[in-house]
Amino acid sequence: EAGDSNSQLLMGRLYLNGNNPDNYKKGFRLVKEAAKQGNEKSDNFEIKKGSWLLGGSIGHVNENSIDEYNDNERERTLDFYLEMGYAFDKNNIFGMELHYNNSDYIDSDYGDSKYKSFGMVAFVRRYFSLHPKLAINLQGEMGFHNGDIKGVDVREHLDTFVMGIRSGLTFLLTEKIALKTTFGFLGHRSTDFTHVSDFYEEERYTETKFTAILNFSQMDAGIVFML
Repeated sequence: EAGDSNSQLLMGRLYLNGNNPDNYKKGFRLVKEAAKQGNEKSDNFEIKKGSWLLGGSIGHVNENSIDEYNDNERERTLDFYLEMGYAFDKNNIFGMELHYNNSDYIDSDYGDSKYKSFGMVAFVRRYFSLHPKLAINLQGEMGFHNGDIKGVDVREHLDTFVMGIRSGLTFLLTEKIALKTTFGFLGHRSTDFTHVSDFYEEERYTETKFTAILNFSQMDAGIVFML
């Protein structure tokens, strides 16, 4: 688009600088169209159709709380995300995301436990322009996570299916590099637990719930490259 706009501007100037009056109207029209394209480009955030997106982000949670039995609890979580996407239309992305989670849970009564998981998510993302360099985005996603919890005398394996919507903000540093942040979640989670203890027989159960996180308690930030 930038190339077309510049070509039209150049041709328009050539027509206007000529001595043939019949070319004046054509020159004015080309200059006007070039200016219009330049204004349209500068007024809207845009990821061009056909672009490839490669990026990554990191999220961190460090929370202290007291449960209903006055036990001190602490959670430390570190999340890593890698994503690859393709713009099948302007500001519309289809892609895949890999997710790694590493969490530590500290409980004054039950001791420490660790949780590690790997996940893969397919997503469709739509950007809504707020400014030529800033956009809010909504992302519909569906995927699976596979993880394990290891405690003092308890082990659990978790298989989780997730489907929902996340929101985020993207800021363009250049035409090819952007900063991004993702926050909140609204959707469905279903987890199959396999519970193993040193004192009890293996136990299996399923937990299904609707999750609504409408604040910044779960947030990640990163960078995206557009190729």
